[in-house]
Amino acid sequence: MKKTTKKAIAILSAAAVLSCGSVYAAEYDYGIANPMLPTGEVEIMPVPDIDCGYLKGTMTVAEIGETIVGEDDTRLYKADGAFILNDRGQALTYDDIKAGDKLTYYVDGGAPMTLQLPVHYSPAVIVVATEGSYTEQVIGVFDEDGLAEDESLKLNYDLSTPYFSHTREAAFISGKALVLYENTTRSIPPQTSPIAIVKLADDENIPPFMGHGPQAPEAAAPAYITGSFEVGENGETLVNKFDETHVETRIYKNENTLIINKQGEQKTFDDIKAGDRIIYYVNADGPMTLQYPPHYTAELIIIDDGEDVSAILGNFDGDLLDAAASLALHIGENTKIYGADGFNGGTAVVLYNFATMSIPAQTTPIAVVVMANQPKAPSPADIVPDMTGIKKIAAGDKVLDYIPVTVNGVQMLPVREVAEALGYEVTWNAENRSVTVGFAGFAIDEDSYAFAKMAAQPLGQAPVLIGLPGASSALTYVPAAFFTAIMNCQMTVSGDTLVITPEG
Repeated sequence: MKKTTKKAIAILSAAAVLSCGSVYAAEYDYGIANPMLPTGEVEIMPVPDIDCGYLKGTMTVAEIGETIVGEDDTRLYKADGAFILNDRGQALTYDDIKAGDKLTYYVDGGAPMTLQLPVHYSPAVIVVATEGSYTEQVIGVFDEDGLAEDESLKLNYDLSTPYFSHTREAAFISGKALVLYENTTRSIPPQTSPIAIVKLADDENIPPFMGHGPQAPEAAAPAYITGSFEVGENGETLVNKFDETHVETRIYKNENTLIINKQGEQKTFDDIKAGDRIIYYVNADGPMTLQYPPHYTAELIIIDDGEDVSAILGNFDGDLLDAAASLALHIGENTKIYGADGFNGGTAVVLYNFATMSIPAQTTPIAVVVMANQPKAPSPADIVPDMTGIKKIAAGDKVLDYIPVTVNGVQMLPVREVAEALGYEVTWNAENRSVTVGFAGFAIDEDSYAFAKMAAQPLGQAPVLIGLPGASSALTYVPAAFFTAIMNCQMTVSGDTLVITPEG
């Protein structure tokens, strides 16, 4: 451990300056006095940065026992109620953390803290880095429009955004939060569609609700920029009512923009008057000008005429259940549908005024606007290599013999052999002819594969039972894409061997 004669700054002084300015953390260098060293000597111990009332630190895991021990000898208690996730927004447990993992941890600066060496923390949140991923992590206080208190970042999220909270909120509304994201626009303020949001403890007295928030498929949700403003001018563009507290925003008048009111009635730009409040939706994957003030071409504008009607942007499955499993739609004969002849799932903005108190809530929407930017279902051909000529499978530390199997042109793998070689537990349920692989599951003859609470997805072929020559019983085969799209493994080909590497 490094020694120095620099004056020590006790860790208690760090707690005295916890503040929340910019969502970008400041960096501090603290030393902690060690009474075992000679007088005047100070042992430099790793002390986290200070970020919006939370201590933020990083470590590489050396060992896992009663505590998580870092290579720098920092120790994390296994705190009850701590949120654990990876930097792709997927919920984890302490059992998922392994030696060699790189962690970012967040400690509530207002919580009790032990004064002992080596340093011990009780984390509120742990984020596990995934290989090859680079994710920004910031803490800020955000308002109902997703704008940070210092206007340094604006969040564009919906019910499909993975959300972690100890409250019963279905989605983040406002307050202090840890946000994971990758890219931002070049606008002022920069805007982003978060990978995940973790609600942090505020001054609010909220009864605890233990458990993780809803999870969404990792790459299912197309990005939309959404916002609202009071119209100040309707001229060549729509301009917000501008003052020194707001960024000026302009929306082009485009013939392809759908304009409706909260009753789902179609309107035109001429119907929008100064003083009206509008909600706009912009395809973030579409062309965008780099100019100031921000100029947008909206795909949808809703005139907020004061009606008690909710408008949400969501990703719905074939049963019209949103990806957060919090709202189910029942299309009625009076439901107006824009953008398609009917709605069978996908990305849509939904207007509704009443919902049941059930879980999930159910509603007959006033209107459904099917958005142009729809999720793209994974294609097995895109996510697995060509297995022509493969004779062996290297999975984990085992090498398996392999007889090439295709069903309806889809490359298949024996699920139990491969999964157990990778270290996953495989369970067969004879009653409903279903299989669980770790946290994943599927049923024979159903092209529907799910991981944990994520929405199930098809892979182009249902699982099948196949009896091969010399085998005493039939084996369950799944599309090779099961191990990439569902289990998040990596696949490469080396000569005549298919190499499968588990996540992490």
